[in-house]
Amino acid sequence: APALMRYKLANMCCSAIVAVDERHPRQRGTAMPQSTQLPPSLSPLKVRPPFMRDRLSNATLNSAEMKAAGWWAAKNIPDPGVNEGRTPLHTILHRCNVNCDPKTGRHDFNNPPAQSDIEAAAATVQWFATAAGQDDLRGLAKVLGFALVKIEDGKSDGEPKIATE
Repeated sequence: APALMRYKLANMCCSAIVAVDERHPRQRGTAMPQSTQLPPSLSPLKVRPPFMRDRLSNATLNSAEMKAAGWWAAKNIPDPGVNEGRTPLHTILHRCNVNCDPKTGRHDFNNPPAQSDIEAAAATVQWFATAAGQDDLRGLAKVLGFALVKIEDGKSDGEPKIATE
């Protein structure tokens, strides 16, 4: 029961993260007025393959995987006022259709991504928070000429820290 409660609490937290998202910097840390509530995330915590969902249900709210999953859920809350409501999932998982015109760069994002693709993307982001995933992120950062710097607990201002090498 405690794991299920953590899971439910994390799901509620992720659906309320809207004000923390960088799309609303002036409202960071404050509740949004009811009239401006955004739709739910396209990638809530419950939408991931069973193994990764089980890992979250056994995680603490402060675990790296839970934080990564919550961050991804918040990034995928469609906001009609930002990028025409498209989220990272829309861009990453977009498949051109007859309404897309590559010559003009116009794309039809009205077809939602497949559920299995959404689960795979969510699991990938969550995996990057595991020890193996973090090691691979450090390797990727090095290839790109950056170094990832871990922030001490309680010392974060909410902004990512990336040091160039």
